[in-house]
Amino acid sequence: MAPLKVFGSNIIWSMSVNYLGTTLERKLTYKHHLTKIKFKFKQRLASLRDLLCNASTLFLQNKIIFLQYLQPLITYGCPIWGAAANMHINELQVVQNAALRPILNIPR
Repeated sequence: MAPLKVFGSNIIWSMSVNYLGTTLERKLTYKHHLTKIKFKFKQRLASLRDLLCNASTLFLQNKIIFLQYLQPLITYGCPIWGAAANMHINELQVVQNAALRPILNIPR
């Protein structure tokens, strides 16, 4: 197959591309995208660890912080990557549960 050309220059194939904040892969597994979401979620959670711990007196504010700062990472683009394998979605669920435990004072 001849390489794809636009205005006389070759277009190089890529294994993944970012479009509107969602990483699209060749086979649409969304593994790379969900791994990236999980990494960003853990980073944000680590930066808020002191505010969200069990000793914090900010109960309602903890919920607001979660809803405003952490949850949009997971919900953005969900209609697109929601068809990913359950294994990848379950990894996000584990990270989200780990964040919600100290916020809601739920023991392990």
